[in-house]
Amino acid sequence: MNIQIEISPDNGEIDFAEFQRRAYLRQKERFLPQLLEYRAAGKWKEFINTALSIYEVMPEAFMFYDEIPDNLKYDFAISAYQHHGDSIPAVRKAVRGAAKYGKADLPAELQAKEVITVYRAGEEDITKCKYRISWTTDRSVAEFFLNTYIGRHAAYLYTAQIRPADVIAYTDDRQEKEIMQYRKVFNIKDITQESEVIA
Repeated sequence: MNIQIEISPDNGEIDFAEFQRRAYLRQKERFLPQLLEYRAAGKWKEFINTALSIYEVMPEAFMFYDEIPDNLKYDFAISAYQHHGDSIPAVRKAVRGAAKYGKADLPAELQAKEVITVYRAGEEDITKCKYRISWTTDRSVAEFFLNTYIGRHAAYLYTAQIRPADVIAYTDDRQEKEIMQYRKVFNIKDITQESEVIA
């Protein structure tokens, strides 16, 4: 595969958006050839490490997701989501299908539950929140995100339930007690009015 990257010549002063665009393209120009070499050589661990380290090549990395050995797909999809969020559609798609390749490592107290209560601060309306990947078992975490991003990326606080077997992944690396799921939450309620929202 031959991918052309074009960086416009510098014609004097540039604004911050143009500076960011050029920096993004320089990173891609620098690391994409290495990523493609790892793919060609079947060095999938190096391929994955490069993709996780360099956001700018993540979209191209996921063009080859189906070629990655199955035993590496789950960790790659979940790590990509943890590192870079859901801004890349291919990453969201990989996370949604990750359960085919791995299993959530839930803490014992969550595994023992029949259903887990989860929370989410989101900008979507209640009919769409079941499609959102990130939830938390800690209400205070969801309230923090609501208060931090109110008016930008969050407008509502939701609660729902999920069965342990339906959790795609769990992580507490950032002390967020994050549950990843797709279309498996139920009994969804808008509890925005019951929360302590700082306007």
